[in-house]
Amino acid sequence: MLAELMRERDLMPVWDEKTTDWESRRKEIAELLCREEYGFMPKTHDKMTWAEETAPYTFCAGRAEHKKVTLTVHFGEDAFSFPIYTSIPKKAGKLPFFVLLNFRDSVPDQYLPVEEICDRGYAVISFCYNDVTEDRPTKDLASDPLMEILYKGIEKQPWHAGKLRVWAWAASRALDYALTLDTLDPARACVVGHSRLGKAALVAGMLDERFALKNGATGARRLPETYSYNPADNPVRRETAFVDITDPDAMDWWCGTVWGTLVDTIGIDGAKIDFCEYFPDHIPVEFADGRPVPGAHHWYPTLYNALMYQHFCHRPEGGMCLSRGGGIGAQRYPFLWAGDQLREYFFLHAILRSVLSSGLSGIPFMSYDMAAYRPARDPEANPEAEVFVRGLEYTASSANIQTHGKVLRPYDFDEHTKDVYRAYAKLHDALRPYLVEQGRVAANTALPLMR
Repeated sequence: MLAELMRERDLMPVWDEKTTDWESRRKEIAELLCREEYGFMPKTHDKMTWAEETAPYTFCAGRAEHKKVTLTVHFGEDAFSFPIYTSIPKKAGKLPFFVLLNFRDSVPDQYLPVEEICDRGYAVISFCYNDVTEDRPTKDLASDPLMEILYKGIEKQPWHAGKLRVWAWAASRALDYALTLDTLDPARACVVGHSRLGKAALVAGMLDERFALKNGATGARRLPETYSYNPADNPVRRETAFVDITDPDAMDWWCGTVWGTLVDTIGIDGAKIDFCEYFPDHIPVEFADGRPVPGAHHWYPTLYNALMYQHFCHRPEGGMCLSRGGGIGAQRYPFLWAGDQLREYFFLHAILRSVLSSGLSGIPFMSYDMAAYRPARDPEANPEAEVFVRGLEYTASSANIQTHGKVLRPYDFDEHTKDVYRAYAKLHDALRPYLVEQGRVAANTALPLMR
């Protein structure tokens, strides 16, 4: 984006041999990005106050202190408050710390393994982006307290801040509070986020020099997703960071540093592997072993599954993968699963055909989300509890029961549906010896497990 802006405006590159004053150049680039993309804050605040609330429970087994802190930012007569959450190890000295822009206010969270972070001597200050301004267009300022204050008496202009810029502003307010704490090191502050909050983290780091490190969780090299993926699953092609799985050094880092703690210390049995089939094979990509790119969206997930399956299985108790992508050879690394369907009767037929077809194609261990991943388009025609039970009747006799997605979990249904689920879960457990026996038959003879 920055390069395109500079070409359009006939501006000099970000950096070249003629650039001698980087600080001035950095400010020029930041001003350009705010003017053209992220916007400027329409108002500046006067002061900030806060109220702390220490968690009443033993946090991280007593090795760290957790607090909820309500920040109140004052704009003249107006004030806006939002909560942040601090997790600080009980260790001597000034600690490095992260400011995390998060999708939820949970501590810990799927993007915030706080106990592992604190055990390594890092503190975390997190906040939920929706507590600052909601992730939706602001059509009515009265429904968005912060935006109402920012644009009170001001006509919004195209160069004014949008949501992403405001989330970056909130990260700086969290940093304001962090720098009042004697336990944190102001020279080792890092702002982080994931997905669009990763972009907000990069904007915060660009505009607030107090952040020594800026990590947008985006990786240094990002590739556009392949044209070969299913546009119904993800209609907007994104850019994604991929590991060069043909590079032994990269895989040593990936399996040792990234996955080492998860597998060897925490003891996870495996992982769900998603999106590998999005690897692009329509652009030049240089692999460490020199292999050609065409067909990579098939062989990349297969090879990745193989490497990760072997990594999970290096423990005596073994391990497993769940993957929705692959090509020839993927059947050796169970399970594959059927992707993301809607919780509708129509898609129960699609799932059944998918599993039977995969079995005949040499993939015996096929899984799927129990009664689908996404809510139905027409709930009246597809009552969720009824579709779930119908899918459950089929799932219970398969090799694997799994559920995830944007639908109700088994324990969230009414009591009758939970009773039905409990009965079929017990049936599935009772079938385990038979399923293991038939799994061996499938592995040795290629006879489909379900037929």
